Amino acid sequence: MAHILDPAAVFETRAARATTLLASAPLVAEPLAFAAGLFRMQGRLASTARLFRADPRYRIPVKADPNIVINNIRESHRILVRELGPLGALKLGGMYGILFE
Repeated sequence: MAHILDPAAVFETRAARATTLLASAPLVAEPLAFAAGLFRMQGRLASTARLFRADPRYRIPVKADPNIVINNIRESHRILVRELGPLGALKLGGMYGILFE
């Protein structure tokens, strides 16, 4: 059986790299802060999918379903806002045209 890495750990490694670069690259600090937050969120989503992959009732919904966009993707953007806000990063939700303050 092949060793399967924890997806959250893989994404955390990427987030940590982006966070480390923040101090040495002030001109691109904002995109790096966004990338770090996004990597962490993707890690959470990937870990959740991995936990439920054996459950036949679990499915990853398609983005063509407007309820998925409105409810789930909007919520993921709210998580990004909450996590990135303290860093002073730009927060833009492009799926439904909301610019968070």
